[in-house]
Parts: sequence; structure tokens; C-alpha cells
Amino acid sequence: PRSQSQFREHGTGLWVAFDRRTGRFVGWVWLRLPRHSALPELELSYRLRRESWHRGLATEASTALIRVAFIATDTERVFASTHPDNVRSQRVMQKLGMRLAAENLQREQFDDGFTGRDVEYELLRHDWHRNHRPTGAGTTGRHRLVSPPGTVEMPA
Repeated sequence: PRSQSQFREHGTGLWVAFDRRTGRFVGWVWLRLPRHSALPELELSYRLRRESWHRGLATEASTALIRVAFIATDTERVFASTHPDNVRSQRVMQKLGMRLAAENLQREQFDDGFTGRDVEYELLRHDWHRNHRPTGAGTTGRHRLVSPPGTVEMPA
């Protein structure tokens, strides 16, 4: 319900990823309005099944959502956070063109086994536009977003 409401009102939401070849659930990517901010910014999140790691899927799906953010919405900033020890997720954020914006952030309450504080990465609209020529919201080389939020078809 929250995701569907955000899509109707803001063009953001949760996309579920499935493997094109097997139809198996791969994970999800989420572009959402942060609960703690009234600024024109969106939060990017992603979770993939462990067997889907190291295939570039988080980077590719997140690239598509960042494109949606900066083409289809008026957001000025997309941010993502992770545990400081999660260097693979930080690497995804760096590949997306994000830069480290904050360290030692109080972590939201999640039951993911991590404790402590997060690091936050950000990408600003003007930086994204400087480095990307928009070609249309929701499409990249190997997958496509199905709107409204729902399914991301990933390569085999």
C-alpha cells in the first residue's frame, strides 16, 4: 500500500526483480520518499538474494531507478545508506556515481543482524545530469522496469 501510494503521488515505489530465464525471485529495489525528511530527495534501497550477488544486478537496477528519479520526478538528491563494513554495497553506490555524504549515522531499526551506525552516499541532480544524457525513464541495457512499480526483469 505505501509503495502503491507513493507511485501514484510521486512516481516512486518498490520494484521486485525476477530472473528472466527461470522466473525466480532475485530481490527488490526501492526508490522512496524518506520518512525523516521534507526535502526534495529520494532514498534508494536494494536487497538481492545471496546467490544473485556479483552479477551487477544491484548496480543495473539502481541505475534505472536513479534515471527515473532524475527524469520523472523533481527530486534534487538520491541517497542510499549501508553499514560501514558492507564494502560491496558501498562499491555499488560508488559505481552509481554517488559520493560519501555522511558517516556514523544512527541506523534505522532493522532486523538484519547489523548494529551500529551507517554511512550515507548521495547523488545530486546536477551531478547526474552533467554525466548522463537522458534516454528515457526506466530503461537500461539489460533489463526494463515495468510500471507501476512491480517487476524488474533481470538478465539470466
